[in-house]
Amino acid sequence: MPEDLAFYSQTQKLIRCRVTGPGGSTSLRFVELESFQLWRHMMHTKHQLVVGEEQLCVWISETEFAAKQELYSRAGRQQPVTRLIVLLYDATTTYCHTIQRFAPLEDAEIVRRSLIECVPAEQRGGDRFELHALPGQCIEHDTRGAPMELILGLRSRAGGSH
Repeated sequence: MPEDLAFYSQTQKLIRCRVTGPGGSTSLRFVELESFQLWRHMMHTKHQLVVGEEQLCVWISETEFAAKQELYSRAGRQQPVTRLIVLLYDATTTYCHTIQRFAPLEDAEIVRRSLIECVPAEQRGGDRFELHALPGQCIEHDTRGAPMELILGLRSRAGGSH
């Protein structure tokens, strides 16, 4: 892994959830804990999606997981999840924007292509655009006995939106 990506190999708390569209189609999503409330609100109000089956988990890089596999194997249910990192240099502002997404291993390529399509073609070439995929594992946190609203610091509202 390039040294400048070492920061992204750190663990990340996520919420694993199921998203249901107006037509009934469902998908599994992993959203950073810090952004979850806003993300869920946007999914509900802007896209009319229903977010449910929330589960707290932690993403651990494959390297870290392999080094401590015996310990992590007792920690909870595990699922391979890829951390996708987009680094995009904006010449107008002279800043580098960073976007991260977490996707189940089986969906990672679809999410990767979707992220690339969001970047204007003229920015994809040269040294103004990078996309990296870091393999890892998500380990579910055992939340038995504790309401998810308490764990997340959320209040339930009618209609499932927060």
